[in-house]
Amino acid sequence: MEKLAGKIANFKNTKNHCWSRYIIDTAVKNKCGVIQMEDLSGIAEENTFLKNWTYYDLQQKIKYKAEEKGIKVVFIDPSYASARCSKCGHIHRSYEKKEWRPSQDQFICQSCGHKENADINAAKNIATPNIEQIIKEQLEKQEREQRNQKYIS
Repeated sequence: MEKLAGKIANFKNTKNHCWSRYIIDTAVKNKCGVIQMEDLSGIAEENTFLKNWTYYDLQQKIKYKAEEKGIKVVFIDPSYASARCSKCGHIHRSYEKKEWRPSQDQFICQSCGHKENADINAAKNIATPNIEQIIKEQLEKQEREQRNQKYIS
């Protein structure tokens, strides 16, 4: 078991080095100055199992390779990234989840009707410059609209 576990760990490590190198090479080729990713650090601090999670390891490899090439790495708060429509910007609340996330892989915007793979939708949001500020402003706008609806009703 230990020998097999070692082989699995080596395989994951090698793959993460390959994928991180590919990502950085692509960023350099396209003159990308910033890479944005979900901040998974809190997850790792809370759960030692997830600290060894392959995605967290991949992020760390991307980060150090990006810094070697002078590429800035920004870790964003993932809150609402998967609940925001990448097309119109509407943010769906958890109580509506059955409608906008009918399955793990589907996203359907209840505002504009945009349909997309949920992971691709979230990735587009995460890649959007200043997404945390955009989300904050959209939430405030939607709260104002909701308050105004209550006054009108």
